[in-house]
Amino acid sequence: AFEAQRRAARSKSSVAADFKPDELAGLWDDSEYALKNYTGSVATADEFKSIEAELGYRLPDAYKALILLRNGGILLRNSYPNPLCRDWTTAAFSVESIYGIDRSKPHSLCGSRGSKFWQQEWGYPKIGVVIADTISAGHEMIFLDYSDCGAEGEPCVVSINQESDFELSYVADNFAQFIRGLVPAEDEGADEE
Repeated sequence: AFEAQRRAARSKSSVAADFKPDELAGLWDDSEYALKNYTGSVATADEFKSIEAELGYRLPDAYKALILLRNGGILLRNSYPNPLCRDWTTAAFSVESIYGIDRSKPHSLCGSRGSKFWQQEWGYPKIGVVIADTISAGHEMIFLDYSDCGAEGEPCVVSINQESDFELSYVADNFAQFIRGLVPAEDEGADEE
């Protein structure tokens, strides 16, 4: 019921894409590993068109705006508070990285560990695009979910848990809200204290 209510209430129109510098402060990990495996070269309009054609989905404007600033990477602000925290769920979703569009990086939308890999090799549902990974080493992934807006619409963000028969959990109404809601893992319970 919670997910249905959130999906019904959210806008399926394109969301403003501008990120202010303070919204992205402390977002990225600049380690050698992150830069080698996740962060790609400067993205171009032609690359976005090619990725969208290959995946079959229009990428959100907010995603494109972020990738133009930084083409993917590992996150320092790597926790998103769970909007439906119940006794048996975690207080927050762990989000290790955001996938960029540089195909030469294994952890990018169309890289060797990209969206198609997770759907074809691991059996994740074909509801959209794998946009981020988690600390679970593939057993839980973050998706842009187009199931209620179509391939050209504004997707919501969901977590899918492979270990729980691909259980879907609603995370955020759109990609911009998702990025703006990320906090460092140690801050996830700060409001409860």
